[in-house]
Amino acid sequence: MRIHRWSVQLGVVVLLAGTASAQLTSAEFKCMTNVSKAGSKFITAKAKCVTKCVNNVWKGLEVPSDCFAPYGGAFTTACIGDPSKGAEAKFGVAIQKACDPTYKIGTDCPDCYSGGDCGPSGEAGDRVATLEGQMDSFFPALYCEVTPTPFLLEMRCMNTATKGVVKYIAKSTRCYDKCNGLVFKGLLPPSACTPPVSDPIVAACLADARETYVKYIDHDCGPPPASPDGCGSPYPTGTGWVDLVDVMVGGDVQLTYCGSPSGAFLD
Repeated sequence: MRIHRWSVQLGVVVLLAGTASAQLTSAEFKCMTNVSKAGSKFITAKAKCVTKCVNNVWKGLEVPSDCFAPYGGAFTTACIGDPSKGAEAKFGVAIQKACDPTYKIGTDCPDCYSGGDCGPSGEAGDRVATLEGQMDSFFPALYCEVTPTPFLLEMRCMNTATKGVVKYIAKSTRCYDKCNGLVFKGLLPPSACTPPVSDPIVAACLADARETYVKYIDHDCGPPPASPDGCGSPYPTGTGWVDLVDVMVGGDVQLTYCGSPSGAFLD
């Protein structure tokens, strides 16, 4: 596994994340928190599409190329890309509902979101593409032994690792959401939520999530034959997977809460 290469790819978002100087309104901050939640839902939904596809390959119902970018086959194409019910479309609409005043009156798009454009040609498209690219780099690594059909224990390990990664993304993101909520209320300084976080309560939240999902993954992914041995190098441990997630989530948090988080004195 070329973990360093993935870390660079997933972490490049950290270098691209900027910090706007203007304070946020309540509507802008609400947009950010809803985008964060919608992002976790999108990752969960897309992972379910990929997992079902891979398991269908093992049943002889799909071909491996259907399950990874650029995807193919009727099931995966519809599950991810259906223009009305697919995971991508739902995420894009969720962003518009939360942030695009031309879509829903009363919402507001932060200036640091695609220049203040939260429509399909702006953040509602850009954010989907960003998270999609990140997860598309995870899935071939999580399901690195699709053919020939692996042993049952190897299948279970890969399915568990995928679930664990997705659950850890959601849990650690919620920790950062809570932290930024406290910053917005003026209860914490903005720097408290910048990875690595300095607030002890948030740090404990992240540590608990980390411990939970390292154990979750390692439970089914011990040494071969409990973990895949046909991936070219040892399958990552639970610690290895959560380390990769930390890089990704740390960058995404800075993209999501990209304006000055202190809006306590703004209407």
